[in-house]
Amino acid sequence: MVGPTHNGIGRRPLAVDSPTAGSAGTLFDPHTYVLLAERSAVLQPPSAYHVKPGSVKTGSTSVSFGIVKRIGQAPGR
Repeated sequence: MVGPTHNGIGRRPLAVDSPTAGSAGTLFDPHTYVLLAERSAVLQPPSAYHVKPGSVKTGSTSVSFGIVKRIGQAPGR
């Protein structure tokens, strides 16, 4: 459990990191536990990379999701 943080669109999710994955994090809504985002961070970058430890290297943010009947249909419509 990492605690409160923010995702790519400013929401305040609860972050959970996997000790086996090392730098992977999953972000959940703190009230409903719905998946909001996933990301991975640089933990110990080589000095040639010129990035700070903890910098996000990949990530995705879920805005909405659900089951749809056809390709291109937005969930919940």
